[in-house]
Amino acid sequence: MSAEAQAAGISQGVISQALSGVTQDPAVLNFDRRQRGTFTSRSSNIFQRGWGRGGSNTGRAMLLRHASLLSRIEQQFGVPPQIIVAIWGLESDFGKGDIGKLPVVRTLATMAHDCRRSELFQANCSPR
Repeated sequence: MSAEAQAAGISQGVISQALSGVTQDPAVLNFDRRQRGTFTSRSSNIFQRGWGRGGSNTGRAMLLRHASLLSRIEQQFGVPPQIIVAIWGLESDFGKGDIGKLPVVRTLATMAHDCRRSELFQANCSPR
């Protein structure tokens, strides 16, 4: 990772500060492996499964509570509010999950090193 960062123009000082002492985090791998099967379907099926006919009560509440912001996001980026809220609920249970409890650099380094879905976290790694 250090060599790839250096090739991308990142200074050695920044690389050392970010990656010094970083080790693989088994908890991150456990979280990731528990998601096995979550993303084997088409995204439309995931959203239907996650929202059901009427959607979740929390999801509907978040759509209403954040309607103005979600509308601006849709205008600027073209992503419908329902998609954003569905991903938000799926990935973090609307902030109730483990979000913010894991160190970002260590988590991303672990995911890149694992190489199962490394193309999401690192450019030069072949999936296992």
